[in-house]
Amino acid sequence: MAQHPNIVFAGFMQENYNIDISFLDWMKIALPIGLMMLVASFIILTKIIYPSTFEINTATKSKINQALKKLGTLVEMKKKFLLSF
Repeated sequence: MAQHPNIVFAGFMQENYNIDISFLDWMKIALPIGLMMLVASFIILTKIIYPSTFEINTATKSKINQALKKLGTLVEMKKKFLLSF
């Protein structure tokens, strides 16, 4: 279902300029713009506004490695489950 401004804009273009905007036409424009905005927002938030300044020391690395060893290897069912996503 389209958002209200999208419906209003599509109706405006149809009535005034006799241009029909389909969902696919709308997505050809909106999807790339949305993806660019998503990437730009991620970069701005993680690199400029809230940059991470912590460093991982050897004690932290060893704890993470111990936890990973405790989890064990991926079995066949876990692999199939991961592939389903």
